[in-house]
Amino acid sequence: MDFTAKNRSHAASFAEQQRLIKEVFSGKTVLCQHCQQPLKLLAPAKTTHKANSKMKAKGTNISNHTDKNPTSDAPIYGIRCQKTCTDIELDFI
Repeated sequence: MDFTAKNRSHAASFAEQQRLIKEVFSGKTVLCQHCQQPLKLLAPAKTTHKANSKMKAKGTNISNHTDKNPTSDAPIYGIRCQKTCTDIELDFI
């Protein structure tokens, strides 16, 4: 089997998600490709007040997200639009 095309597609998708994550983290308003709603960064509640202030000052939509993962008690963090057409789960360490 030739996986060249599949690997290229996967690499392009990964690069696009990485670019999108960088834009959201830098405070830019990024719209969902499907519903045109702004993407929100859903971060852990333990972010410092200073970090939260910087993110809000830059115009980033940041919220202390408390939804739980249906398969565990761990909260779900990441970047997503309100309709969840775009949903990128992130691990915060």
